[in-house]
Amino acid sequence: MSLDDIETLRELIQTLNDGVEFYRAALEKSESTEHKLIFQRVIRARVAALSYLQPYMVQEEGSPELGHTFGSVLHKMYPDILFGLNSDRDKTLIKQLEVVENETLKAMQKALSNIQSPMLKSILLDLYPRLNRCHDDVWHLDKAC
Repeated sequence: MSLDDIETLRELIQTLNDGVEFYRAALEKSESTEHKLIFQRVIRARVAALSYLQPYMVQEEGSPELGHTFGSVLHKMYPDILFGLNSDRDKTLIKQLEVVENETLKAMQKALSNIQSPMLKSILLDLYPRLNRCHDDVWHLDKAC
């Protein structure tokens, strides 16, 4: 893989790591059993995506990418998810998780556009519909609230 492939993959993995952290926090804060089930499904999808992508980082770097996107919109929102919830807790969580999903799809689209490795691109093409479904699930939750 090229250095550009590695950096793009690193960014995607960090975004997925952020999402797992956000959804775990949302799972603890949510008051709705239905929402918790969806959040758990999204966590599983992200962890599965990471399990496909991390071996490429290990192969190239010698260790998995465990970092987070500290300069991102997601990192700036994290305290809001942990502490800044208003009285309509689940609606607030879902609005914030929509941003998480938008950032994830942006990172996936960037990876699909930039990564040249045929094997990695194939994996990304397989993962994209799964992660897009997570985005759609959260979008539908927002419309239902």
